[in-house]
Order: sequence, then structure tokens, then C-alpha cells
Amino acid sequence: TINDATRNVGATGAVLCDRSIAERWYRFEGAGGTQMPTTPPAAYMCSTHAPGWLNGAHPANPGDTVARQACFNWATSTCRWSTNIQVTNCDGYFVYWLARTSACSLRYCTE
Repeated sequence: TINDATRNVGATGAVLCDRSIAERWYRFEGAGGTQMPTTPPAAYMCSTHAPGWLNGAHPANPGDTVARQACFNWATSTCRWSTNIQVTNCDGYFVYWLARTSACSLRYCTE
């Protein structure tokens, strides 16, 4: 579980990144939000330089898992960097198989 208000699409402040995140399943909870946004947050939001978002829809049916691209918004490109992730619908919440980002300051965002 990740319960981190600094990941929210409206959060600013310290520049953080997910370069050292462990590659595994995560559930977002709490003040930061419960899921990844499906539209690109503005650069410098989510307490990072290049905020990450889900490029595609969340799976609609409980039990379904989909492969998606996580994009990182920077400069003139909403998908300047990307990585492959998975998303599972757990009937009321989502879990995400997240990979380390290729650089700082790229970070997965929530809403």
C-alpha cells in the first residue's frame, strides 16, 4: 500500500522520484488518492518534475488485468518517458504492477 499525499496531482514541493521503487504490486490509498490519473498532470506536479499517468483506461470488470503504459509528462511531450505496467481491478479498488522509473525526477501520480 502507498499512502502518500505528495503523489496527488495537485501536490507541489520537494522533488521526489520512483527510481528506487521496488518492482511489485501496489495499491494507492489515503490523502494522495486511490488511482493513477488517465490524463497527464502538469509538469512539476505530484512533487516531482515529470509526473506519471496511466495512458489508457482502468480495467472495467472485477478480476480483469490490463497491460498499460505509464507516461511521464515533461516539456512539450505528455509521454516524454514511459514504462510498461499492469493494472488489476480488485472490485472496488485497483492495484498496479509498477516498475522503477528510468531517471529522477519521474514519479507515479495519484488522484
